[in-house]
Amino acid sequence: LRNPVERALSHHNHDLAKDRDVGSLLDRCEKEVSHPSSQRTREDIFRRGLYVHQVERILAHFPPTQVLFVISERYRATPLAELRRVRAFLGLPDRAVGGEALPRTQQGDD
Repeated sequence: LRNPVERALSHHNHDLAKDRDVGSLLDRCEKEVSHPSSQRTREDIFRRGLYVHQVERILAHFPPTQVLFVISERYRATPLAELRRVRAFLGLPDRAVGGEALPRTQQGDD
């Protein structure tokens, strides 16, 4: 999961980098808020980051003990600690990763 505002900004910047005519970020958000749709579209840049409905759908099919949510910002800040948390959740041994370098995404690679 990701900070919804950071996710929306990244989505908008991605569209701009692809030379898509999407207007300003403010215009997109205002349009989305003033004309909500039940249909998901590529223009849903802010709503996509509001994870409550997605989490509810997941938890309707799986008990909370079988779901682990990883916060993107936490993973980027402390990848080894988060990897240990994922391993523990999966019941895997906590292996020493020794000089193992985890790949880090570059800004805008999302």
